[in-house]
Order: sequence, then C-alpha cells, then structure tokens
Amino acid sequence: MMTAIKHICMWLSGVSLIIGCAGVEPDRVESGVYVNPAYEFSIRPPLGWEWSAEIPEFLKKNMSYSKRKNFKATFFDATCKRFILVSAERTTADWMSFKMLNVESESPI
Repeated sequence: MMTAIKHICMWLSGVSLIIGCAGVEPDRVESGVYVNPAYEFSIRPPLGWEWSAEIPEFLKKNMSYSKRKNFKATFFDATCKRFILVSAERTTADWMSFKMLNVESESPI
C-alpha cells in the first residue's frame, strides 16, 4: 500500500514538473503579422517594415525603465527613419474599468 502511494506521489510530482516547465511560445512573425502569445496580441505593421526583438541603441537612452522592462518589439521602415516600439504588460483591470474621456466640443463640426 505504501509503495502504491509513493508511486502516485512521484507520478504527480513528475506531471507537476512537466506542466510547470511548459513555456510560452516566443514572439514571431506570421504572414507579416507580429504575434505575441504571452500577452495574446498581434500587430500588423505597415507593408515593407521589418521587426526586431532589440531596442535601437539611440532610443534606449531616452526610454524609461518600465518601457525597457516591458519592451516586446521594434518595427522600422527600410530607411530606419521611422519606428514603432511595442511595450506591454498585463493588468488585472478589466476593460470596463478604463474610463473614456467625454470631451464636448463647442465647434459645430
């Protein structure tokens, strides 16, 4: 009886170890779309733009610590004059907790 319990405990430990070590897929580009499985979002950059998992050096010195820490990707055009930086973090807030500003304009347009 004790041997059976020991085997069950060892089996459960092994399963826990395997499940606990299962990682999230790395970021990738599929058909021109950047996919981030860890944060469950995707971005379609403009046609012809490239992506990198590195922060350009000239931008790194001007970025806040939180932006560098949460950095996910850089998109850049062929001339390297235009950039899109992606920085993301999870929040426990639901969508409804974000408030939209209701700005009333006096303009008739």
